[in-house]
Order: sequence, then structure tokens, then C-alpha cells
Amino acid sequence: MLAQPDVDGASGVGDVPKLGIELPERPSAARLRELRASASTTRHATAQAPDPTDASAANLRGRAHVYNDYCGDSASSRMDLRTAEIRDYGVSVPGLLGFAFTTCRAISRADLTGGVTLFLTTSAGRDFFVDVLEFEGRLVGVVVDLDLGQVVFRGDAHLSSDGHGAEFAFPGARLGSPSAIAFEVVAFDDATVELDWMPEEGERVGLWPVESCQFVDFATRTVVAEPGALPLALAAAEAAGLVPTSVHEASGRFDVVLDVDGTDAALRTLPGVADVEATELLEQAAFDAGADAGTVTAADAGAWWRAQVRAPSPTGAVTGAGVTIGVIDDGVDGSRPEFGGRVDVGRDLVAGRPLAANANSDRGGHGTFVAGVAAASPTARVTGIAPGARIRPYQVFDFAGCASPTAVAAGIDAAVRDGVHVLNLSLGGLGRTPPPIAEALVRAQQAATVVIAAAGNDGLVDRPAYPAEHASTIAVGATDASGVRTPYSNRASWLDLVAPGGNGTTEASGILGLGERGDYGVENGTSFAAPVVSGAAALYLQASNHRVADLRTNLGATASDRGARGRDPEYGFGLLDVEKLLTTTRARPVASVRDITATCRNAAAGRFPDVAPTSTHARGVDCVAHYGIAGGYRDGDYRPGAAVTRGQMATFVVNTIEQSGGTLPTRPLPLTDIAGHAHEASIRKLASAGIVSGYADDSYRPNASVTRAQMATFLVKALEYRTDRTLTVAEAGYFSDVTGAHQSNVDKAAAAGLTGGSNTGQYLPAGQVTRGQMGSFLARTVAYLVDHGHTRPR
Repeated sequence: MLAQPDVDGASGVGDVPKLGIELPERPSAARLRELRASASTTRHATAQAPDPTDASAANLRGRAHVYNDYCGDSASSRMDLRTAEIRDYGVSVPGLLGFAFTTCRAISRADLTGGVTLFLTTSAGRDFFVDVLEFEGRLVGVVVDLDLGQVVFRGDAHLSSDGHGAEFAFPGARLGSPSAIAFEVVAFDDATVELDWMPEEGERVGLWPVESCQFVDFATRTVVAEPGALPLALAAAEAAGLVPTSVHEASGRFDVVLDVDGTDAALRTLPGVADVEATELLEQAAFDAGADAGTVTAADAGAWWRAQVRAPSPTGAVTGAGVTIGVIDDGVDGSRPEFGGRVDVGRDLVAGRPLAANANSDRGGHGTFVAGVAAASPTARVTGIAPGARIRPYQVFDFAGCASPTAVAAGIDAAVRDGVHVLNLSLGGLGRTPPPIAEALVRAQQAATVVIAAAGNDGLVDRPAYPAEHASTIAVGATDASGVRTPYSNRASWLDLVAPGGNGTTEASGILGLGERGDYGVENGTSFAAPVVSGAAALYLQASNHRVADLRTNLGATASDRGARGRDPEYGFGLLDVEKLLTTTRARPVASVRDITATCRNAAAGRFPDVAPTSTHARGVDCVAHYGIAGGYRDGDYRPGAAVTRGQMATFVVNTIEQSGGTLPTRPLPLTDIAGHAHEASIRKLASAGIVSGYADDSYRPNASVTRAQMATFLVKALEYRTDRTLTVAEAGYFSDVTGAHQSNVDKAAAAGLTGGSNTGQYLPAGQVTRGQMGSFLARTVAYLVDHGHTRPR
């Protein structure tokens, strides 16, 4: 199936092997009509295939996979494809296959005069098409061998019972009993003009069979470009007949699908390609309970899950207004009235295109359902948790309902760039979080974006499931209508809390939400527990004036404890309690840094050539140099980005005390690793004064880096020694990420104006302290002494 290498002059990449899947060339309109007409004379070589829609065939069983399309993208509303499905009825009838499709509006036999056609190539290299069309007054199905140019099977096709589609069953032997196929689906009008097709342009072809988003014979691969060579690698891939999707500029990655004869080794030879990785595709975290929305009322399913988490009135003061929830999923139908024009411009990360505001970007229904649970406006049947929040969709699932780590990482980064406040990830896979997603999650955390992730529906115990297992996410499991964890919800030490997801067995305990074609449906899964928490997060952020730093702590602290006391693998911290969460929205005391202007007014500016005058820490560095507390290196540089060691910190603190008029004792101490060290004298002075101490093994570790938590303790103890008074804190708890031995001193440092925390509202206690940052901390320490009359400004 692979063509010989050729030269792509347009791309300038030179000779490259052909590695992509080549679908059969579509016959011309005249040839297509001719082949269809020949079906009237085709004699069946086997018996008529069963009618899957007939009661007599009700026991047909096997496997199938659904492929999704958009509503509203057809050239004619008469024939607008919603899904295509390839079925294998081998459990009931060995070798029996089926081709089915659904439409966005109800159709009749007359709407199929142009037909819906499945063009395919098998993994054995044979080309066919399968037709469903109105022909001579009947709805028929036709299998055509394009290599032979003749019809090889004809049988009856059947409209679905609801009128939204049709199906045709046929012997797989007519396709050569393939182990796998690649395909595309096209709907025609009666003049054989293409009206709608799937997949979309710029996407990979359809592949079948699919088992948990893993494909047979055709390999899905992630290409890693050489640094700075992403455009070249993309051009080379296209020249090789591949379709690059899910391009992620931050990591230089994109995804491709190889033909059966394509190899990783050949892919690595393409210009600009550094490496090739196997692609572990993710699935949506919904659990199929076989629910039928037609039998469910609001009293049955629409009310219990809001009541279980004690959600506030949707018409009250707190609705999530001013907060944006990003939904990384398969799109959102923003045209639905339940969203009230609150769906912002999004992005399709698979095809690399924008999604218009308040438009229908739904491609499977999952993302719309998720968004509705989080933020649907009040209606007679469905109300979201935060009906005032805005929604921003990020589409990462292809038309087979699968997402790659590259696409998800690109979605997270896009959401962070767009300023999304809360990000919902109702998707996942088993194992540790792949590096592209993990790195994007860290960037989201640094940008103060709250990430809520579904725990997954595998019913596993103490197994990692990503991205929920990642420390940067808030992992959510599912409960049933009685508040008990559902059997399918994953259990692990990384679980943060649980929320209603439905128990997967009865309609009355499922989650009622926004369904197909403007209707409603019932779903179950951690996919729908996660947006309950996302909606609650939006309410909290509105009520607390966007205190992101407190959210994780307060979600756990206010959850209704279930299972074993405290946090446990079954329930995490417990069941979400929105009412209690919203009572804890009192803002923490805000740390404001001390003004050093008066203290440092005589300090000459620009003492060190490597400290930019525009640097945040430039004035502090100049000030501590002016006071003789910190100096530069022999080459004249200050090295503001270098980490501060425990030895250096000791000298900085000693200089602060002595230069401000204080004195320090010196006595022998049993520290085993400071003899002969450059900072030995300073360490001994601080240890003698009780400002520092060694470790349990009598070491001081002078070359170890100082953390931000340790720095606060250094400075607070130095001030308390120098002023002979204990620093006080009027209101504790400045930073939600500080606990343990240093918490009291961090609060004291914040109250004294020595630190204001990080730009995310957190303190980041384990972070290293740079020499530039230390310049600012020390300058504020001197300013404290000046402001309180313990020394005079110089």
C-alpha cells in the first residue's frame, strides 16, 4: 500500500517515503451511478443478511464503535450526518458486519436517493465502498469491490425506528474478512454531489476496529520534532502522505497514523524529526448504564444530585458569575438556550482551528453534557451547579472519540493562555500522567488555573489513572443517589473527594443533563461528578473574590467525611458540600510587603551590571549592598538568579544584625561540617544566639539551598533576636500551601511585611530562594528595623 519515495518540491523536504494511509480514490459521479445501477443485476452469492432492526434479529450481538460528526455542517439540512458506526455481529452470526449512520434530523427513504457511502481500504490493501441508498423504490445496501469494479453484494437496508438513520448488514467475506480497515463516510444528494463527510478535512482517516481507543494494524504515533524544527517536521510528514493532528508547539509534538507498512524507523528518517513515541489515547470518563432519557423526569434524576451536594439556589447571589470554566472535551453545543449566550470562543486542538462563540461545536454529546452539569441555566428539567459561569470549549477528541496526550496538553495550555479560571478534564487513561500533560498541568498550576479531573470508571484500587493522579489536579470520584461511592469509581490515595456521578444501574439514580438534538439524557460516570465540583469551584471563586490559593484546602476541609475517618482511598476527603464550602469564603489576610523607599533612599542605583534596572529586585539588591549586608562577586557581578545556600544565609543574617547595631555571641558548637568553611564564623554566631541549629546528625549543611520556608524562619528569628521581642500575628493563615514547622514564622514574616507570597497567591514554601529575591527580603528586614526605631537609615 506504500508508494515509492518521491520529492515534494513545494515543501523543500526532499525525498521522503510515503507512510500515510491511502484511501481509495472516489469514483466520479458518473462511475458511481453506473456501479450502483449494476446492483440491480447482482446475484447474491450467500443468503440475505439478517435485518438488525427486525424483532427476529433482536439477539444479534457483537462489538461496534461510533464515530461522531457535527450537526449543521452539511450543505443540506436534509442529510446532515451525526454518527457513523461499524458493527461486527460475530458473536451471533460469524462474519456478519454492519454499517450504520445517524442523522441530525429525521429522514425518510426519499432523503437517501443520493446515498450514504463508506469508502474503505483494508489492511490487506483492497479497496471497497459500502452504499446505503434508495434504489428502485427500496432502501438497499451495496458492497462494491473497487479493484474489480463490480458489485459483490446487495441486500436490504433499513431505517432506524426513530427515523434518525439507517443500517445495512452484510457478510464480511465480501470485504475479504479484513482484520482492520481505514475509511471515510460521505453523504451525497441525488445528483451525486457531496453534502457531508466525516472525518473533517485536516483529520486522520477513520480506523476500525477500536478497542479502548487502541487500533488494530494501523499505528498511531506521536512525532517529536527537533528543537526549532517543528515546521520542517510538519512539512515532511505531509510530504510523506501523513495527516499531522494535535500540534502542540510547546513540546514540539504532533500525532500521525501510519499505514500498515509504515514503521517507526522510517518515520524517524523524516527531516526535522527527533523521535517517535507510541501514542496512548485517552477516553471520555463516562460509564454506560444503558439509561433511557425518555422515561426520566426531573423529579427522578434532575434534582437528587444538586440536593446531595447542597447546591445553592440557581437564582441566588452566588451563581459563578465572573468565572470561566474551560471544558476540555469533544466540544459544546453553545447554541442551546440553557447556556444563555455564555459560551465563549474556544479551540479545536485536533484540527487547529477556532470554535465560534455560542456555536454548536458538539461532536459526540459528552462535552455538552459536562458543560450543562457545571453551568446550565435553570430550566424545568436541568440546572447546572453554577448557572452564571461562562463556558469555554477546548475540543481534543477526534471523530472516533479518542484524544491523544498531545491534544490534551495543547488544550490545557490554550486554556491557560485564555485566562480560564477552572478547567474540567472528564477524560483519562490508566498509568502515570504522560510528560506533555504533566508539564502542561504544572504550567496551569503556576498560572493559578484550578484543574478538576475525573477519577475514572475502571473500578480499580490503588492504580494510577491520569490525569487525575497528578498532584496538580483535584481528583473526583463518583457517588450514587444515596451518597455511596459507585462500584466503577476508581479508588486510590490520590483521590481528593467525591460528587454525584450516578450508580450506573438505574435511570432514577443517573445524572439528567443536556442530551442529543436539543433534548435531555441520562448519563453516569466520574465524567459528570467532575463538573459538579467544577461548578462548585466557580461558585467559590465568585464568593471569595477569586481566592484560588484557598480552594483546594477548603474543598477538602468542608467535604462531608465518608468511609474511614479523614482522607481515604474510597472517598478522598469526602462528599462535596457546596453549602459548607461557601461559608468558608472569608478571604485570608492579605500579605503586603513593607515599603523600603525611606530606608533605601540613599542607596546608589545600578551597583551590579548583571542586575537589570527594571528587575523587581533591583532596588532591594542596591539597598542591601549600601548597608553592607550583601555584596557581589570578584568579577563585579551579583548573580541574582543564583540560589542562596544555608552558609550564605547565615552571613546575610549576621550582617543584618551587626550592621544595624546588634551584637552576636560566639561559643564552641558541635557542628561537624563547618570547619574551614567560608561562612563558618557566621554560622557559629547564629547558632550561639539560638537563631539557627543543626540537623539531628550534628551537621549544618552549609552548601544546601535555602527554601522559602526556611528563609522566613531565618529572618523572623533574626528580627526577634535583634529587637528582643516576639513578632505577633493578628490573623494567621496567610497562605493555604504552608503547613508544618515553618507555618508560624511564615505568617510572622507576612505580617511584618517581609514577604507577600508568589504571584499565584501562594507562598510556595519548598521553592528555592535566589540572591535577587534575598536582596528584597533583606531590604524589607532592614526597613522593619528602621521603621520600629531599632536602627537609623543610612
